[in-house]
Amino acid sequence: MRWCIRAILLFVIAGMPHPSQLRGDEIEERLEKERSKHAAVLERLDKTVMSRVEKAEKQARNNGAAADVQNIAFQMERYKAFGLLPSFCDAAMFSQRSRSYDRLLETYRFAIRDYSKEK
Repeated sequence: MRWCIRAILLFVIAGMPHPSQLRGDEIEERLEKERSKHAAVLERLDKTVMSRVEKAEKQARNNGAAADVQNIAFQMERYKAFGLLPSFCDAAMFSQRSRSYDRLLETYRFAIRDYSKEK
């Protein structure tokens, strides 16, 4: 009878996940949540930038300033290639993106710390 209880206990213990695996899932969930928030901020920012570019380009074309249209096209290339906001975007857009990025970095720092503690 004792060996039966020991065998059952051994199977139960062997089948349980390691506590660090459970903790790792929580960390990964927290990271994924922050990644999705950051992606949503970037998506909203991209829509706002595109609408402002269209508005500025339309205004420049109506004014007949070819240099302004070229400048807007250049700024859009910079935005698409490097993520640099165009000059006609306000500071709130820049700070919104940087705050989101800072929160994402902070979440990664905490995740690295928590993963290091586990091991």
